[in-house]
Amino acid sequence: MQRSCELIVFKGHVWIYLSPYSKILSLILVVSHEPNTQASIEQFTNEQGVSGLMHLQYHRISSLKLKLVIRVGSAALVFFSILSLYGAATAPVVQADAIKTDARLLGTAHAGSGIKAPKDMPSSGKDDIDKIILNACSKYGVDPKLVYYVIRQESNFKVSARSGKNAQGLMQMIPATAQRFGVENVNDPQQNVEGGVKYLRWLLKEFKGNVKLALAGYNAGEGAVKKCGNQVPEYKETKDYVQKITAGYGKTYHPVLEPEQARVEFGEVAAE
Repeated sequence: MQRSCELIVFKGHVWIYLSPYSKILSLILVVSHEPNTQASIEQFTNEQGVSGLMHLQYHRISSLKLKLVIRVGSAALVFFSILSLYGAATAPVVQADAIKTDARLLGTAHAGSGIKAPKDMPSSGKDDIDKIILNACSKYGVDPKLVYYVIRQESNFKVSARSGKNAQGLMQMIPATAQRFGVENVNDPQQNVEGGVKYLRWLLKEFKGNVKLALAGYNAGEGAVKKCGNQVPEYKETKDYVQKITAGYGKTYHPVLEPEQARVEFGEVAAE
């Protein structure tokens, strides 16, 4: 914070523009060091909009009692002012929340979800979507962190997302795949995620836990992966897709387990 001070002397009067704290402290210090001085404070705003005015007027004080009162009172005011300033200076500073969506961690149970997110589980920033992801993954035995990165790449957590190829929703289900995995309404977030997670589990099982091939199949279709001899197809879009998700997920193998075993494997526990 920038502070400014302007001092003008005119006919024995001193005008000082300071912040409220500095204004009071300066007045106290002047009086404590000049026992023959009286001072008064008035409010004023100058042409530049600076407010907070100290107006010091000098008069002779002959009473010893008054001098003593001024000295003792000034010392007390200096002490309490310093305490006040110290408290303001040492108060914790709350910074603006600049945390990106994929850097936030859940780490706490979602009400009504019946499960708890793994400790290092990222968050979409939307509690209802996080809950849908956790429930679907718990139901079908898929690591929720993998699904998080798939959805981030597919739709960036936009429920109404739609591609030029008519892929829709959070997991960008195309009508044929949605029908294949029992999704009646692709615009319903819960159905959309459940259908996408079921398809992802199917792909992981089909390619024996190979995350890269499962992701390539999700993007380009399992047929394209098989035509390439169970390799990631040489499509730039698919290669970029696989690279970005595996970089975030950090794993290239995903064990295909029964849901009960998967919940233990992926760090999900029943919420207390």
